[in-house]
Amino acid sequence: MGRGGGCAAIMIACGILLVTAGAGYAQKAPEKKADKKADVTGKSDVVEEAAVESSNRMAVVTGEAATGLRIRNVALAPRDADSATVTFDMAWTNSWRYGNAFDAVWVFFKVRGDGQAGWEHARLLADKVQNPAGFGQEQGGTPLEFVVPEDRVGLFVRRAGPGDGLTSARKVTAVLDRKALKGVTDPAKASIKAIGIEMVFIPEGAFYVGRGNGLPSKFAGKGSGGTEQNWIYKHNGKAKDTAVPLPWRNGGDVDSWAAGMTRADPPPFRIESENAIPTGTKKGALWAVNFTPEDGGELPAGFPKGFAAFYSMKRIAPTAGQYAEFLNTLTEAQAKKRFYPHGHGMDIRSDGVAPADKYSAPDPDALTQWLSFTDGAVFAAWAGLRPSTELEFEKMYRGVRPAIPNDAMPSCYGVGDTGVAGVYERPVSIASATGRTFQGTHGLGVPEPLPTDWPADLRGAILRSDYFYGASWAPVHLLIGGRMNAVTANADRHGFTGTGGGPHAGWTLAGWRGARTSPAGDAAVAPVTGELDVQVRRLPRLAKPFQLDGALDEWAALKPVAVLDSPIFLFPVHERYPSVFTKTWWHGPKDLSAKVWLATDGTALLIAAEVTDDRQRNEKTGNEIYIGDCMQVGLVNQEAVQWNLGAALTSNGVVVAQFDGPNEALLKSGACVVKRDDAAGVTRYEWRLPFADFGVGPEQPCVYYFNFFDDDGNMTVKRNGNELLPVPQVRRLQWGPERTEPFLRPYYPKFDFAP
Repeated sequence: MGRGGGCAAIMIACGILLVTAGAGYAQKAPEKKADKKADVTGKSDVVEEAAVESSNRMAVVTGEAATGLRIRNVALAPRDADSATVTFDMAWTNSWRYGNAFDAVWVFFKVRGDGQAGWEHARLLADKVQNPAGFGQEQGGTPLEFVVPEDRVGLFVRRAGPGDGLTSARKVTAVLDRKALKGVTDPAKASIKAIGIEMVFIPEGAFYVGRGNGLPSKFAGKGSGGTEQNWIYKHNGKAKDTAVPLPWRNGGDVDSWAAGMTRADPPPFRIESENAIPTGTKKGALWAVNFTPEDGGELPAGFPKGFAAFYSMKRIAPTAGQYAEFLNTLTEAQAKKRFYPHGHGMDIRSDGVAPADKYSAPDPDALTQWLSFTDGAVFAAWAGLRPSTELEFEKMYRGVRPAIPNDAMPSCYGVGDTGVAGVYERPVSIASATGRTFQGTHGLGVPEPLPTDWPADLRGAILRSDYFYGASWAPVHLLIGGRMNAVTANADRHGFTGTGGGPHAGWTLAGWRGARTSPAGDAAVAPVTGELDVQVRRLPRLAKPFQLDGALDEWAALKPVAVLDSPIFLFPVHERYPSVFTKTWWHGPKDLSAKVWLATDGTALLIAAEVTDDRQRNEKTGNEIYIGDCMQVGLVNQEAVQWNLGAALTSNGVVVAQFDGPNEALLKSGACVVKRDDAAGVTRYEWRLPFADFGVGPEQPCVYYFNFFDDDGNMTVKRNGNELLPVPQVRRLQWGPERTEPFLRPYYPKFDFAP
């Protein structure tokens, strides 16, 4: 709905945009004008960018291709009889923190005593979880915050306040538990490694899992929904509506294990707590196509479901630099089991000299290929992390947005390597009895043995994302809601690059993304924000007479119906956070944010909006005003007829345009004013729209949504056949569901007014 509905899918893969036909996918390609029924989205174009940054072997490096975490100048010194102090310098790019949206670095330490052969994991000494005594940094640089979990295995380091881009600090200080270091008698003579892994915070909150309801896929029959396979859903208790395997029709191939079909289109399942969840075919239970949990069973309370806050690895797998350091701290026998020369050897070199520092990574930023599930699990135990679950997989992708068919959007929270082709993930499965015993136990810094509740191998995992990449005999990308068990022996070791006699170059990379539950006692984090209030809201009357002047004085006593001050509301999604895919990411509420108020005078809808924007710009006219700073108002009455109007302060004055509607009655009868206050950095809008002219009467709920477009003068490209044409890079804040095809009224906010 709104300017820019359409049907092309765009996924970003290794800096390349992949455009795929299909309804309701990721960021939209250049799109046709929406029809008069409901399909709500704003116009967006996608940046085609790639960046390269050199890496330094002195650092343990992670991050997307252009990030590169650097930890240098690590030193250990005695502090007192019970503790030792470790200091180091650290920096990482593409960092952010705005409210509840932030990234962090998980830092942990390995120590080797003077004359000792083996490395041991160092435990921290902390008097509280957040900013404990003895933890800090040298003055200057980016102010940091330190969070030490109760198990003291490592610490999270993150920005202490709002900001984005480079995070850099010198002489960062942490306190180690000296008594826990069994092989170290004199810290001054010991060797120490400080190792960091970039993470992204996923806040507490309810969310949906599954494929959701929606239009059928063009590849399959009625009721099949999207192209996702083996999706999770909420059962209605009717045996006839249990989703059954559906043969996949693809060039004559029939894969009965691939898709699924049901007479009724089942809804997604909403995760609302970490309590036990009933599974099976009874009404309201969680169930799935093909790869199911136990019928009549439950997902135990201890199984991580994604409702509770957690940190996810920013990248889909350890980097080559991290994995090389992992190997270097193991015994020779342990390292031999975890190093696969034909696969890992593509990115990691072994000098053949045992036991110390024999492994190195020419490109430390590269992802480690050919990890088996067990390789990843042992790495996570060594690092103090844990496996993630397939429910957490959907949370870190989808966030608060509804589950709908054909969803391939990148991560709602800025997790890397998501919504792309050529990689797949192996989270713990709800369909495996071994997987369901997982309790979310964290590794304690030792590689072996694994915690007893962890799956030891791939049999406890499920395959997610692009497992079928490059396979002509198989269906398409699994998207967010799709799932697959391992159907070939090589599913446990996959990589990008082919070698003589080795893997095919078209195969996909098997990732292993670790996680860590957010520590209790971290007062700086809060539950998720950004979920829409979809209940019907009764419009109030203003205490003072309405004045169409842009001053907004009469609105002071009312509470806004919409506050858009979080990256959750920003589109395209890849513009929300710093990454290699954009140089024009959102820089916080002062860059772009908005508040909206609604009221009535009895015969018309009254709207006020205040948009904070560091730059007001619009040089367009007519129906192109959305390619500049603009407010768009959408209204859908009970007959599902849509009106969509936009208003902008342009270089030629205020322009009002209509994008959708059966006639121009509302355009002619409505009134709007737009005022700019450059000193305050805000643009104010006021509207009066008569109810009669968009078909709404008393006590008749009406859907509403808003888009706020923003043009800061940046340019991107759009594809026109085989050409790439320069176009303005326009972002938008959207108060409405992230997915707009098909139109589903329950997902939208609504208002009514008294007789």
